[in-house]
Amino acid sequence: MKPLAIRVNGLGKSYKITPANIGKKWRKRRVLTEDLSRLMSRKNDRSDAFTFWALKNISFEVQKGEVLGIMGPNGAGKSTLLKILSKITYPTEGEVDIWGRTGALLEVGTGFHSELTGRENIYLSGSIMGMTRQEIEQKFDEIVEFSGVEEFLDVPVKRFSSGMEMRLAFSVAAHLEAEILFIDEVLAVGDAAFRQKCINKMEAITEQQGRTILFVSHQLSAIQELCDKAIVLEKGKLVSPPTSVTNAIEIYHKIMAENVGHSLADRLDRQGMGKLTLKDFSIHDLNGNVIQQLEVGQEVELRIHFERSDPSVCDASVEIELSQPDGQLLVSLDSGNQQFQSTPRLDHQISCFVSELPITPGVVQLNLKLDSGGVVQDKITHAAYMIINSHQPLLEQSSSAIPMIHIEHKWELS
Repeated sequence: MKPLAIRVNGLGKSYKITPANIGKKWRKRRVLTEDLSRLMSRKNDRSDAFTFWALKNISFEVQKGEVLGIMGPNGAGKSTLLKILSKITYPTEGEVDIWGRTGALLEVGTGFHSELTGRENIYLSGSIMGMTRQEIEQKFDEIVEFSGVEEFLDVPVKRFSSGMEMRLAFSVAAHLEAEILFIDEVLAVGDAAFRQKCINKMEAITEQQGRTILFVSHQLSAIQELCDKAIVLEKGKLVSPPTSVTNAIEIYHKIMAENVGHSLADRLDRQGMGKLTLKDFSIHDLNGNVIQQLEVGQEVELRIHFERSDPSVCDASVEIELSQPDGQLLVSLDSGNQQFQSTPRLDHQISCFVSELPITPGVVQLNLKLDSGGVVQDKITHAAYMIINSHQPLLEQSSSAIPMIHIEHKWELS
């Protein structure tokens, strides 16, 4: 058994939240008279505060040379965990033991100053991460070559694109002589070629140099390619201790499917002019029963309820995108232009009947869009999820919990 690099025992992080900052009492600005009123009334602000646990009772171990993926929905506590491990913030309770020199890349441009050039920021960021000037000078050419921004090295970083800044920041962190690296969602910025280059670099430093990496990402394909094991967090709690990446992804899929309902009426994260509004989405079998789990190749009805806020709108076009949970598009279903009948009704239903859904097992994300007259009226991403199962072991093994388009085919060898 390999020696331990990290041991986390009963870790917890809490924050004090006052009602003035949450719920219906939340305000964008605090007015001076409100503060004076609270002061004059001598009310103890802490008396009505409550404790929010960003992390609670987290325990796991990571061996040296292991790459551990950290997965979970937004707000699960992933970034908070890495900030505690990298000593940016301190836990409320519990213990963390780390054996080895650490480095962290927790956000784009960590340790960068916008007024300084790329060259100057390499030295600044490197020193903040714990590199000596001699180490930076020895690695300088490698850092610049890997980043691919040598032409702009003497340009102030404030003129860099976010992708260029990420390239340089990642390059500095990747060449840090640290035994343990904490990396948080940095691959969300940049093109596909550089993301693959980053993954290859992380694989190289773990396999060849035996370094330990804790990697947070919503890109499941990156976790599959890079990580040996993964943990899953939800609402600050450890849902799954270190397990195989395939098992962790399945657990993550179930959490996402359970947490996202199909009622769309109260969703605020929508785009469009608003003359047509998405209200509800549901999946039905041939008998009209609402389902969320279905089989590969099953016939289904995708049913959308929406409203017209403007009676003069006379047409609608509906698009349903089916994609992998990381956003990779699988297929798009477009209704084309549909004319409303002469009716005073402002609430409508439209159904898409799919005779055979050729997608391998996994969790499929659905994005919905309503157009009228070529203009987007309402659009909601992550509108719903559906779980696709299969009784065919071959499909389950080949899918690796990531849904893909399945084409009926056969092979002949002569």
